[in-house]
Amino acid sequence: MRITKKERNLLNMRKFLSCLLAVLMLCAPLSASALCGDVDDNGERNAVDYMKVKRCVLGTFPAERRFEADADVDQNGTVDTVDYMMLKRCVLGTFDLPAHPQIKNDQEWTLLTQMLASVNAEREKHGLQPLVLSAELCVVAYDKSSDMVQNNYFDHVSPIYGEPADMLESYGVHFYAAGENIAAGQRTVREVMDTWMNSHSHRANILNPTYTEMGLGIAYGGEHGIYWTLLLCQSR
Repeated sequence: MRITKKERNLLNMRKFLSCLLAVLMLCAPLSASALCGDVDDNGERNAVDYMKVKRCVLGTFPAERRFEADADVDQNGTVDTVDYMMLKRCVLGTFDLPAHPQIKNDQEWTLLTQMLASVNAEREKHGLQPLVLSAELCVVAYDKSSDMVQNNYFDHVSPIYGEPADMLESYGVHFYAAGENIAAGQRTVREVMDTWMNSHSHRANILNPTYTEMGLGIAYGGEHGIYWTLLLCQSR
């Protein structure tokens, strides 16, 4: 079959357009993915981005249409706590706890490790397996403590996040069982542990044999000066 020069040029053009379309289809999702989450439009996803998304979720930040498109990290059409959590994961990388942006100094890191040691010491007394520190749970626990400071309450039910299980689910944490201990005003891990171990429900959480992980969040301010949240989970 003989092909004329005009027909050959037309075929070449079609091949070029097909290749161009394929490239665009491959690049478009990558471009969109790269932009989503960069709320402050500085070329990277950072702590400023996820704080802006959190304000948007809480309704304290006026969001423009472009902001919402960039903040919708999971691209499900809404800006919610899952987007905020995904941005935190991006900032935290692989959840290297010493680099946790909310752990501001060595003192707070010391409190966290002391709490882990104290909880596991109580569990060991009762022949229970030690808990593993989860950075993911630390993020949620920090936000719960911070929420109590910012919204001036002390309760397991948050006016923003609801029940502890609801909050964990909204952050995309997968679990079979979960418990929450909170405290306010105590200045040391020993004081907090004494309070919890003298409370039947809090003691039961710490000594629950089904739990495998824990996270601690400490926030300063508010009526009591310091708020503690301990989250315990049986992970899936």
